[in-house]
Amino acid sequence: MRTIGELLAKWRAHDREVAKRREALVRHPDVAAFLAAHPEVPDAAIDRSLATLAQFVREQENCRRCPGLESCPNMMKGHVTELVLHGERIVPALKPCSLYAAEERRRQQQARFRSHHIPADVRAARFTENTIFDQYNREAIAAAIRFCQRFQPGESPMGLYFYGPFGVGKSHLMAALANELAAMGYDSLMVYVPLFLQEMRDAVKDGTFSAKLEEVCAVPVLILDDIGAETPSPWARDEVLGVVLHHRVAHNRPTLYTSNLSYDELEEALAAVGGTAADRTKAKRIMERIRHYTEAYFLDGPNRRKRNKETGRPA
Repeated sequence: MRTIGELLAKWRAHDREVAKRREALVRHPDVAAFLAAHPEVPDAAIDRSLATLAQFVREQENCRRCPGLESCPNMMKGHVTELVLHGERIVPALKPCSLYAAEERRRQQQARFRSHHIPADVRAARFTENTIFDQYNREAIAAAIRFCQRFQPGESPMGLYFYGPFGVGKSHLMAALANELAAMGYDSLMVYVPLFLQEMRDAVKDGTFSAKLEEVCAVPVLILDDIGAETPSPWARDEVLGVVLHHRVAHNRPTLYTSNLSYDELEEALAAVGGTAADRTKAKRIMERIRHYTEAYFLDGPNRRKRNKETGRPA
């Protein structure tokens, strides 16, 4: 058993250690700046807040030597402890750092641009200097930028129709448009039409058809990628495409398209589903909603997929 003298000596040593630690903390530039800004802080408040001050100093130093968001050593990743005076108490407050805030903005922007069966390299497309100064498709690029500048949800059903041969950048340009809208705070959905129509057929069986139809009808901007790539069934043409386009026009929601086919060629493809006079009428009805509510731009140039495959770069 320890003697009273030994216990007193241990307590005195502890008190000296606490005093030494306190002195180091209050002299730290960040703590000193806080105390200078709040001269009313009593010594007792400092004594009660040594753990908070230590965490504050430690995290400020961590941020000065920031190893990146993924390796953040702070108590809460991407946040730093700040000091707040609450009455006569010093309390910690967590504040997101600039890297965390930037990552949150990126996530939110990514969430605004939804897609189904769109390749990752297409989804990542942006309006860059190379895009804007593309010598082959300046009118289409200008139209895409103009659409973003003018877009207001629910104001107009007018969209864009980009058509042309394979690999000239139609889908990339539409994805760049969608990413620009996302950066502006607007939601969009881009779907690869052949697989989308297949999904809608499967959705009838699993009971999710209505929910999926509502998704494409309600999104502020819908991009139908590669329409006409496969001939749809009469049901897909009439009960999916026809219903979606009617609903979107009625609610002033623009629909944008990419295709290898011109307006006339797409109408022929939609009419060929059944080949009857009724099919031609139904195809014409759908095309009226596409022709009247889009501006068409022909895209041309070298096949970027082939060129990028040869150079080893993503298409």
